[in-house]
Amino acid sequence: MKRRKYRLPIPQHEFGFTPDAFNLMAETGLDGERLPANAPRPTATAAWPRPPRPHFLPPTPHTTMNDNPFGPIIYAYTRAQAIADGVQVDITTTAQEAGIRFPVFITRTAFALYVTVPPDVTGQDEAGRLWDVVWMLRFAIRKATPGQTRLPFALYVRNDNRAPRLIKLIATCGPLDLAKPEPAITIMMPDED
Repeated sequence: MKRRKYRLPIPQHEFGFTPDAFNLMAETGLDGERLPANAPRPTATAAWPRPPRPHFLPPTPHTTMNDNPFGPIIYAYTRAQAIADGVQVDITTTAQEAGIRFPVFITRTAFALYVTVPPDVTGQDEAGRLWDVVWMLRFAIRKATPGQTRLPFALYVRNDNRAPRLIKLIATCGPLDLAKPEPAITIMMPDED
């Protein structure tokens, strides 16, 4: 098919408007009143007493990773304090036996529910239950995509003398502590953060 080299004229009378119908700024003044047809139009300097600001401002060169948009940190709860208070449990030695190179911690809630053996439950020990949690974490890490920082994983745990049930945990990767940016893994319940 051959292309035409000239544009077809648009029959403006069929649509009921002309191209000047959308030129609203030329027909009104700065106060919104209509201007007569022969009145002088406002210029850009009269309409803008100052130059317009750009829509995108690049970041200032003095911005660093340590700048906090909310101001200075008033109080921070460190991982060392969490371990000393019993909020987190260090399970790094068991994780290293399973082949995980980073330090691994578990929250007290997850530890109490799924690692500590409930009373009157037979055939269970704390070391075996901890190994199950760490071993399933290892497989979840191997399946994870690069750059993923929140990793859900599941395993079966028996908290009574009936059949085991499926439980879900979350592992997050973040800094070891405020002063130590090395990576560390924290295992927690899905509703913990």
